[in-house]
Amino acid sequence: MKFTVATEIDRPIGDVWAWYAVDHVQNHPRWDPDMELRQITPGPVGLGTRIHRRNRHFDEPIDGEMEVVEWDAERTMGVRIRDANLDTHGRVTFEALESGGTRLTIEADFPGMDDAAPDRIRPLMERTARNIRRLVELDGGGVPTALHRARPSDTERAQMSKRTHHVTTNDGVTIRGTVHGQGPPLVFWHGAYGDGDLDWTALLPHLTGRFTCYLPSWRGRGLSGEHPDLSYGRRVDDVRAYVDSIGEPTGLVSWSGGANPALAAAAQSDAVTGVAPFEPTIGSVMDEQERAAFRDAVGRMRELASEGRLTEALRAAASFPFNDEELAVAEDAGYFEAAGRYVPNLLNVFRQLMEHKGPTADDPAVLGAISAPVLALHGAVAKPFWIRSARYVAEHVPNGQVQQIPEAGHAAPLTHPEALAEALAEFFAPGRDSASAL
Repeated sequence: MKFTVATEIDRPIGDVWAWYAVDHVQNHPRWDPDMELRQITPGPVGLGTRIHRRNRHFDEPIDGEMEVVEWDAERTMGVRIRDANLDTHGRVTFEALESGGTRLTIEADFPGMDDAAPDRIRPLMERTARNIRRLVELDGGGVPTALHRARPSDTERAQMSKRTHHVTTNDGVTIRGTVHGQGPPLVFWHGAYGDGDLDWTALLPHLTGRFTCYLPSWRGRGLSGEHPDLSYGRRVDDVRAYVDSIGEPTGLVSWSGGANPALAAAAQSDAVTGVAPFEPTIGSVMDEQERAAFRDAVGRMRELASEGRLTEALRAAASFPFNDEELAVAEDAGYFEAAGRYVPNLLNVFRQLMEHKGPTADDPAVLGAISAPVLALHGAVAKPFWIRSARYVAEHVPNGQVQQIPEAGHAAPLTHPEALAEALAEFFAPGRDSASAL
């Protein structure tokens, strides 16, 4: 049984091809969060590439394999999919339009599918086409950038390189991130929900002309490898290993749930020249009402995740740090849909964090060991917990200060990237001692 759907995307054919075909492994789970992909064969995606798939559309996950059997750049990508319950042939064609946009046509052949299939399959394929169009137009051909108020220009996108940098940890995990720009290095450690690209790409147009920006992902996220050990101590080691692997003095930027282990890593690394956490999670300054709200948000996330509703689960979790406007912006831009696949990883992080018995960056002794200058940032309209957390950090490091981002809340890396980037650029300005900025 064959199905065909088509959509017109307001992006040049080269951008659409790169987003859909070249970056297929990274982007497929974004338009369909119930799919997990992992490339088996090495090198860039092309003819003969084999990709492991885990399909979560059904009651039980189904593992399978996809092979690229047709590859004509900016024209056609064809695949054969062998799942445990079904063989499928898929073909996507790309047609340049006079308007400068692209017509994307998706064809799928399901041999032996029963007569009830159209009622199930066609709505899914139509949703796929809509999601791809929306995400490509939001991204401008890359990872999400539409969450900031001005989409990067073609020139700015051209400056965003496809380089990567990685380090292998002492327990064998590859921590990898994309690398963009030129200048003194800055490592960006992302928050609890997304990955390096999802959380930080919106800042790149404002920084890559002045800095080399490294966007690594936590273990089990983005381009990094999987490992069951997601303990706090191991995540601290990951930050330190990545920073030290740069091989030269490096600034360290972090956000939310990623900021606490990043601060602990900064206390242990001589390579860090300055530290800029945005709204770090300092659990010891939560009041009882905030603890209850956090427990409720995580409980709702866990409940929705158990039903396989990962996008909704992540949105439920984000109701704790984000305000209503930020929730709406993030949802409209597809952030929860793109990052929802990380909910199982996040639940494991929370579980293992509860088992942690050692010090964290909540401990004044840990913060007191950070020798580099620290600029603790928060949004001007952030919820009180996040403002207290930023102030706590600044008060307990030897050389710290607080700065607020006007009009921003907790989601500033997504909603106010230009203002946040300018604060970072000033703090880490080449030739300027970060301590003088404080």
